[in-house]
Amino acid sequence: MLREHGPHDAAHLAAVPSVEHAGQQYLLGYPYADRDGDQWEVLESTAHDGTPLVLLLPAGAGEPTALPEILEAHGPLRRIAHPGASAPTPDEALSYWGQRHWEGAVARCPSMRHLAPVGDGGLMNTHSISVGFTGRCPGSNQPPRTAPWPR
Repeated sequence: MLREHGPHDAAHLAAVPSVEHAGQQYLLGYPYADRDGDQWEVLESTAHDGTPLVLLLPAGAGEPTALPEILEAHGPLRRIAHPGASAPTPDEALSYWGQRHWEGAVARCPSMRHLAPVGDGGLMNTHSISVGFTGRCPGSNQPPRTAPWPR
């Protein structure tokens, strides 16, 4: 079962409405980041054929679009670990250092300037200190960083 770090627990997430697409659950009202760092929100409404719709954030930045189109063009979408926390901005230029096919939540590593996967318990998953390096990052098993890295 999914969990969030902080005030969100498994019972809370179980109560959050979600939609399913291609075997993946997407929580409504939670931000997702695409491979370029843009943020999306899965909407409660669907296309006429029942396909889930997503909206580029901030709200009003674009028209609702079919989830499969966004996944094909910008996917995968990774749930941002802390609802309300900002996703990395293009200025931060954070690379992703984690499992190649990770589809769960990602967040800023608390130790070094990169994104990494967040485990079910809300802590950063064990990940390498850099892409292609086998050493463990000191941010592994720590709470994610919730604020942008300073310039």
